[in-house]
Amino acid sequence: MKIQTSFYKYGPSSPHTSIFHPFTDLHSTTYIHNMHVHVHPINLDGSLLVSILPDATSSKPLFTFAVDPWLGESIHALHPIIWKIQHTAPLLIESLTQLPEIPSAIFLTSHLADHCSKPSLIDLPPSTPIYGPPAAIALVRSWNHFTDLHTYVHFSTENPTEATRIPLPGDYGTIEIVRLPAKYWYAQPHVHSFLSIRVIPTKTDTPPWHMIWAAHPPSPSILMPYLDHLWSVEKKKAGSSKVEATLVPRPSINVLMWTLQSLGLPKLLGGNLVPGLVGLEALMKVLNENNVKVERLIDIHDEDKKHTGWMGQFCQVLMADRSLSSVGGVDMWRVKEGGWKWEIDGGGWRGGEMSSWGCCAPREGQLGMRELKV
Repeated sequence: MKIQTSFYKYGPSSPHTSIFHPFTDLHSTTYIHNMHVHVHPINLDGSLLVSILPDATSSKPLFTFAVDPWLGESIHALHPIIWKIQHTAPLLIESLTQLPEIPSAIFLTSHLADHCSKPSLIDLPPSTPIYGPPAAIALVRSWNHFTDLHTYVHFSTENPTEATRIPLPGDYGTIEIVRLPAKYWYAQPHVHSFLSIRVIPTKTDTPPWHMIWAAHPPSPSILMPYLDHLWSVEKKKAGSSKVEATLVPRPSINVLMWTLQSLGLPKLLGGNLVPGLVGLEALMKVLNENNVKVERLIDIHDEDKKHTGWMGQFCQVLMADRSLSSVGGVDMWRVKEGGWKWEIDGGGWRGGEMSSWGCCAPREGQLGMRELKV
């Protein structure tokens, strides 16, 4: 499978871009523009499988992508003696090859081992498209296995209209990815991971489905210029009238994925790596002040992992309050087996929880929790 990716300005997909995908039976000229988006955890930490379906009755997705698949039992930094991290929650699957279809693409948010896991990725065909920040793509390239590698476009106020875009099969729309890099050296750019992923339907009266994945998140000062840009795009669509433009609401964030768990090391070893609940409360305050609506929060990447090794003994983990049901007035979901789904309803997107995998369950006999050796 070979995907042609475009890096260009916001707007309708270029007629010169295309996508090659095995689900050719979906390439018809008539569509029911009632797309569904399913999000399934593939471990109980922060690894996700996202499936985009043409409608509620379809058993085959238009496109699937896995975010930061980490399906091994342990990872380490440089050497296990230095820092070793292990899952404590059972894994949902052992390999991406257990899924009914190989993911259409892999989206990586960082080069660190719990985000860019070689044992989890190397099972995939070499032609699988891999997207990531520069350090992650350089690491994957060093494995001499994958042949279709792409570096994300970084958002900047100098070129705010540029993005990484992947056209969906046929005329269903586009996946748009923007990465917000850390702004300052002291913001831990080597662990920073933030992705904005939008599914933009071709149908013009349907807003994009917007997911923000922020396991090692940005400060509000970095996020707001990007959200301001999305708002300016919507105001331009409303017409040239200044009155019309002032009535355009800010685009909603359908789901903000954040880590409530905080993680820190002594300053000489890295300092505050994950701001946790305090960081989310600060962000929600800024978003509320700027009338940015977040429809749902999901607490990700906060599994109670086991840290050992020399650096592990200095690791300061503050676990999130599991009884917390909302932050900043927005309800919060917890990572669980099954996941969540969104569907187009009344001109917008309506979300809900799923008790099972639905269309994308691993092949029979391969779904289920297995015990970990810790």
